[in-house]
Amino acid sequence: MSATRSFAIYNKKTGELIRKKAYDLCNEDFLNYLKDKIKREEVIVYCCCSNRIEMKVSKRPHLYPANHKTSHSENCIRNPKYKGTNDYEKAWKFDEQKGEYIVRVENIAPFSKIKDPRESMIGGEEKSNKIYIEREGSKKRGEATIFGLATRLNMMAWKRIVLGKKKKLPENAFELARHVYGVSNNVRLSNKKKPISDMFHKQLNIRDVNAEKDLFFVYMYYNDKKQGYNDQLFNGTVKNIVYCHNAFEKENSFYVDINEFKEKLASEPHSDMYVIAGFVYKAFKYDKKLTLGKYCLIPVSEAGLFVESSYEKEVYDALYIQGRHFYKPYLPTIVEYEDFVPDFIIEEENKKIIIGEVFGIKNNEEYEKRRSEKLSLSRKNDFQSLYDFWKWDVNKGERLILPN
Repeated sequence: MSATRSFAIYNKKTGELIRKKAYDLCNEDFLNYLKDKIKREEVIVYCCCSNRIEMKVSKRPHLYPANHKTSHSENCIRNPKYKGTNDYEKAWKFDEQKGEYIVRVENIAPFSKIKDPRESMIGGEEKSNKIYIEREGSKKRGEATIFGLATRLNMMAWKRIVLGKKKKLPENAFELARHVYGVSNNVRLSNKKKPISDMFHKQLNIRDVNAEKDLFFVYMYYNDKKQGYNDQLFNGTVKNIVYCHNAFEKENSFYVDINEFKEKLASEPHSDMYVIAGFVYKAFKYDKKLTLGKYCLIPVSEAGLFVESSYEKEVYDALYIQGRHFYKPYLPTIVEYEDFVPDFIIEEENKKIIIGEVFGIKNNEEYEKRRSEKLSLSRKNDFQSLYDFWKWDVNKGERLILPN
C-alpha cells in the first residue's frame, strides 16, 4: 500500500474537490490562507488517508486533526507509527499537536563513555548509508545520520524560501544558512525537549563551557583559504584548527582531527564549497576552542544548496544564475511520479511545474532500470497533464540545455 502524503480541500457548500496538496509542500503563507478560508466556512479539509480525518489549521500555523480522538491510517505519514519508505523520512515523525518534527539521530556525543546496558540486548544487523542507519532484526529503531539530518535541514530551508510568501531565491548561501536556523526551530531531536535552534552555536566564552558535557550544533561554511593552522596547549599537545564562517559571515574556528576531516572532504568531491554541520563540544578543560565531534561535510552549490554530484551542481548553479524558482525535494510528493524523488522541481507563476532529472551514472544496471521507469512515468497522460519533464542525460553524452 502506497503512503498517503497529502490532504484534500473541498468546497464546504457543494462538496466539490478544489485541490489536493502534499503536507510537505505547505508553507506558512498557504496555511494562513487556508485557515482564513476554513474560518469563513468556505472550505473543509480532510486528510487523504483512508480514515478521512477532518483537518484544521492552528495559530502557529500547522495542520492538525479537528477531533483529537481520531487517528490517521497506518500508511499515512501523519500517523506517529508510520515507518516511512524514504531514507529522509524513516527516522522522522510530525507531532500534529505541537507542530514540530521529531527526529531520531545517531549518537551526537563523541565523549560518551558510558554505554546503555540495553545495547548488548538489542541484537540485529546494522545497515547504514549516508542518510539513515537501519537495524534489521533489532528492537532499536533506525536513526538518521548527522549527514541525513543536516542535508534535510538544508533542503527544507531552501524550499521554505522558494515556496514562501515572497517566492524568491536566497540572495546567497549565508541567507540560506539563516533559514536553516529558522526551520530548525520546528525540529527537535527525539531525546531533547527543546528544538535544534536552541542548540545552535553562539559566540561565547570558552571558559563558560563545561568540558565533555555541553553540546552545540553548527552549520557553517568551510574556509578552504585558511589551512594548516594549529594550537599548542600548555602540556605540549598540538591540535589542528579548521576555519569557517557562520550565517552572518563571521569567522569561527574549531579543533579537528585533520585526517578524519581530509577523509570526509575526499568522500564528497562534488563541489569546491562545503558546509560543516554537526556538533561541537569542549574536549578538555583547558582547550582554547571547541572541537568538531560528530559532524559531516556537505557539498553545496554556489548559493548553498546540497548537491549529490558535480552535474547537479552545474545545473543548480545555472538555474540560480537564470533566476529560476527551483528547489530540491527530499520526499516523493508527486503522486504521478510514484515513489521517485526528482533532482529538482521548478514552480513558477503561469507555467507548468517542471520535474527535472540529471542522469549521470554510467554502467549501472539498477540505475538504468530506475531511469527507464522514470521516463515511462513521465510519458503518461496523467503526468503530462500536470507537469513538464526535463532531463539531462550526461551518461548519454548530452550537453546541458536548461529547461524553458
